[in-house]
Amino acid sequence: MTDKKQLVWIPLFWGSLWGLAEATVGNLLHWTLIPRIAGFVMFPIGLVFMVMAFNHSGKLSTIFLTALVAANIKMVDLFFPAHNLFAVINPAIAILCESVAVMLVFSIKGFKQTLSRFGFIWGMAFVWRLVYGFGTLSLGFIFPAHSFFQQANVHIIRFFLIDSFANAILIYVFYHTITLPVSGLSQHIRRHTTIYTIGVLITAVVVELLV
Repeated sequence: MTDKKQLVWIPLFWGSLWGLAEATVGNLLHWTLIPRIAGFVMFPIGLVFMVMAFNHSGKLSTIFLTALVAANIKMVDLFFPAHNLFAVINPAIAILCESVAVMLVFSIKGFKQTLSRFGFIWGMAFVWRLVYGFGTLSLGFIFPAHSFFQQANVHIIRFFLIDSFANAILIYVFYHTITLPVSGLSQHIRRHTTIYTIGVLITAVVVELLV
């Protein structure tokens, strides 16, 4: 597969899988009405797809492009005016913020060891929340009732510190107990990239529209 095709099909494939996970697991978690539970669980899941996309391409830009695909799948709900506008935009922004944090950490020298070091993982979990918190300041002007920093201080502290620490533990344990497939899976995907990608993308969009 050429580099140009990699930049299209690899993030499209893994981003579609991420979008499908958001449409199923993510929406299920939102229905539980437990504050911030979706972001807490879906960040480790999204990280898997970002890592896989990066491993298959070797390019940092693939991380953001993968997130961009997943975010756009979440945004298809905008075609239904009955949906709460903030509820559609908010998770899409969170997905993009997660990719920014992962790109920053993976740009560090010796990044291949970052997922084996708890400090790096905690930093990644903290940074995406930091980027999200300040990135949604503008949304506060559009959706005053949902302004992030209008919440009680205890909720803000919990979101940045406690949630990020617990998130880091979850990710650390996962990456020390599970080995993500790369070489064999990579060759198989590259032989059938177009078929798999289109199938997963259509499935993700349909599921997102139906749930």
